[in-house]
Amino acid sequence: MISARGSPPARLRSTTASAIARTCMATSPGATDTVALLRLSKAGVDVIETAITPRSRAAGRTLAEIALPAGTVIATVIREGRPTVPAPGMRLQPGDELLVVSHAATEREIHAGFQ
Repeated sequence: MISARGSPPARLRSTTASAIARTCMATSPGATDTVALLRLSKAGVDVIETAITPRSRAAGRTLAEIALPAGTVIATVIREGRPTVPAPGMRLQPGDELLVVSHAATEREIHAGFQ
């Protein structure tokens, strides 16, 4: 169900988020800022979230400067709570959260590319 403003009701959003969190979240050993959110088994695609911290090697770099593993795209950059369409010239800042979609890279490889 989508509201007139184009977003699901709060109850649906929180239920969906809770279900994803319970069943799909697993962190890499020692990697608290990169989390596998969802595995779409039939498509062979992973949705991974990684957060940019002040210590991240990606902080201050543009998306064009980040070497992504083959078969990997950045779906969105969430900055100050707002999802934005990623562009090559977008400079990553501490606090940014990236949703990364990949059919080839592991969570560990994504973490290594940004952290």
